[in-house]
Amino acid sequence: MIVVQLEAGGLSIHNRRNLCDRVASAHAMRGKKAYWIGGTLTALLGIGLVRLLAPALAGVANSLAIIAGYLLVIVGITILTLATRRKGSEAFLTIEKEEKD
Repeated sequence: MIVVQLEAGGLSIHNRRNLCDRVASAHAMRGKKAYWIGGTLTALLGIGLVRLLAPALAGVANSLAIIAGYLLVIVGITILTLATRRKGSEAFLTIEKEEKD
């Protein structure tokens, strides 16, 4: 939450760090749409295998569909974690505080 207070010198925005983190993560997420879409589709495909296809199969095919489905879910979540990573240069943003007289 961002709190804005009126002061004699103008506006003072608290929680600047939070604001900068949100802006930086929004920009990072826009550039990695392929990771977001690919990870989501991979995880949903895994869920479909486990919940929809596996119950219709019997024996070894059922076991293979369940194993493949869970592996696809794990791979999809891993791809999504790659989408949220930041570059090393953007990992820590520094904000300089204004010096008050």
